[in-house]
Amino acid sequence: MEQQHSLTDVEIDDVEDVVVAPDSLVADTNGHTVEPQQQIDVRTTENAIIELDRQLELQRRYLLTCIKHTNPGMWEIFGDSVRIKASAVKALRLPLQMKIELNRDENGEPRFSETHWEDEKGGAYAFELWGQVTLGDHQPIDVMGRCSSRNRFYSKGGGEQKPLSEVDRQTVKLHCYANFLVHCFEACGFGYLTKADLAEAWQGTNRSLDSVHVVQFKSGGEAKRQAPQVTDEAVDMRVFIRKSMLEINAGDTGMARTLLEEMSRYTRRDGSEKFASSVDDLSQGEAGVVFKKVSALMEKFKAGEIADGYAALELMSRGAK
Repeated sequence: MEQQHSLTDVEIDDVEDVVVAPDSLVADTNGHTVEPQQQIDVRTTENAIIELDRQLELQRRYLLTCIKHTNPGMWEIFGDSVRIKASAVKALRLPLQMKIELNRDENGEPRFSETHWEDEKGGAYAFELWGQVTLGDHQPIDVMGRCSSRNRFYSKGGGEQKPLSEVDRQTVKLHCYANFLVHCFEACGFGYLTKADLAEAWQGTNRSLDSVHVVQFKSGGEAKRQAPQVTDEAVDMRVFIRKSMLEINAGDTGMARTLLEEMSRYTRRDGSEKFASSVDDLSQGEAGVVFKKVSALMEKFKAGEIADGYAALELMSRGAK
């Protein structure tokens, strides 16, 4: 496999033609005198950029080649983007050289932490699971998986919240572990994939997007949705929301998407739920609602009341939105 590189991992050794300014002063672009500084040959810099672009393209092709051998049941479609399932992460971790390790207790079992709370909806609990993922010979990255007893996929029946006694604890744990695996994949920089990427990976095979489950955002609606018409004001709010999600999550696009999904989630009159995986999915009215939530969250973030997206999710799960 081609060795992985990050955007900051440019082939510095290839940049040989570095010209150090003499001890005399040099002039900046405005003609002012400045202190001696290092100046880089432009041609050498362009060569490094070309090499970086080549390596990133090879990495993309390698990723799509690996994805080629997954099946449609391992993916879900959210609008124009696709999201991997835990089963696909398990299938891809060896060819992608992903080493995944769980934090374990003294008996060697995965160390799940459990929190409980009460609110107007009644009692609830959540499991958290921490571990590390290492890509190739890079440094390990801390990753967390989380799932609460109010996860919409198994905590509701007929649009109504199930009693806590009817929510299976083992299912919540399994979803927590699955969430951890997906975050491992995203933490390695593989998180944002589109339907076009998946179609390209499966080109020439008997697999197709038609067999991939589409997450419906509207009960009984079409899987393919038209982009909502929005005003310039809503566009500005989308930009603010996107920047805030990335800032709170230190640039982690996977966590930014997860946080956006939770902040945009609401229940319709018919009992169905809707959420946005991308700010571009927010309608005029939805953007206004999420904008107010994100503005309040950013105030807490800047005041040091929450440290990151994980803390924000914990705060929201307790009903303190």
